[in-house]
Amino acid sequence: MRYQGIDIHSGSPLELTVEEGLITHLEPIEATTAMPYLSHGFIDIQVNGYLGSDYSSPTLCESDIVKINAALVKRGTTKHAPTIITNSTQRIERNLAVIATAVKKDPVLAQAIVGIHLEGPYISAEEGPRGVHDPQYARDPSIAELDRFITASEGLLKLITLAPERNGAIEFISAATKR
Repeated sequence: MRYQGIDIHSGSPLELTVEEGLITHLEPIEATTAMPYLSHGFIDIQVNGYLGSDYSSPTLCESDIVKINAALVKRGTTKHAPTIITNSTQRIERNLAVIATAVKKDPVLAQAIVGIHLEGPYISAEEGPRGVHDPQYARDPSIAELDRFITASEGLLKLITLAPERNGAIEFISAATKR
């Protein structure tokens, strides 16, 4: 299949040939009409969910992850970080494991998922900065819990959002970066 468009980096018109999902040929062309832009796929490091599927859902399953990824790809996001928000330790561990299992089973997901983003539970307890996160689950960081999360994610946990004013935050950051 051939595509023509303007390279977003150079501004030059190009034609590219795609065979079996790979670009096999790239050639400069003359632009004669208005052309769409050509770009590498986008990377989104915070995808909480999409089209009714939620990475923090108590019923998250592999088909939800496949659905989210397919919809993102159709819109130009070829890589993303599933984001799990503040919740109970059990829910977070469960969903980390569901994502890790799906990535191991599905080579498309293995290419698309760059890591998992844990948004909380170590966020601010204050109204406002906490956003919509359930205050009953907002807590101080725990290195023991971090180790449980890393294990559940099979090493896919790559990004953690936390409030630096939380008790133990500096020690936690040091431990997390070493892991």
